[in-house]
Amino acid sequence: MVIKVAKIHNLYFPLDLYYSYHRRGHTWVKQLPDGNVRIGLDHFAAVPMILVYGAHPLPFIVELPPVGTELSQDEPYGMIETTKYTGPFYAPLSGVIVSVNEERCSKPPHIIRNPYIDGWVLVLKPLKFEEEIKDLLTGEAAVEWIRKDVIEYSTDDKLVEEAEKGTTIVQMESLDEIAKRPF
Repeated sequence: MVIKVAKIHNLYFPLDLYYSYHRRGHTWVKQLPDGNVRIGLDHFAAVPMILVYGAHPLPFIVELPPVGTELSQDEPYGMIETTKYTGPFYAPLSGVIVSVNEERCSKPPHIIRNPYIDGWVLVLKPLKFEEEIKDLLTGEAAVEWIRKDVIEYSTDDKLVEEAEKGTTIVQMESLDEIAKRPF
């Protein structure tokens, strides 16, 4: 199976995921075969830590609610800490937490080679999937929003320069390829 992924300089964004935007931050959502959704932070959310550590550690979660907690779309449910931001983590969809990536919540942050494979934060049983998924972006619309955010908020001049040129669509056999690509 070939996966289409947008590339901006050294950041990757799978086109088949849903992305939250506005105050919800850079969160991706993937519907799983059982109807639940996996949620994580996108590659751009990694930039502040990458610039400091020179590797692929992503911002780490300071606090997440336990399994069984009900979340409401756009409401804060935990805290996230990066080198440039400490604040709430917003729910992209309403639902009940069915799993938390405990390793992802460890302190100090561990190295995460791929935000879409080992960088997920939690799995949610959505309560209003069909209604709320329409509030998220996917495909080219998501990539254009991410590109504009990179231009506006990144402090990495090379990344901004590449984002101003646009994005490149690459094909991958697996999202595991992201971790193998040079940063």
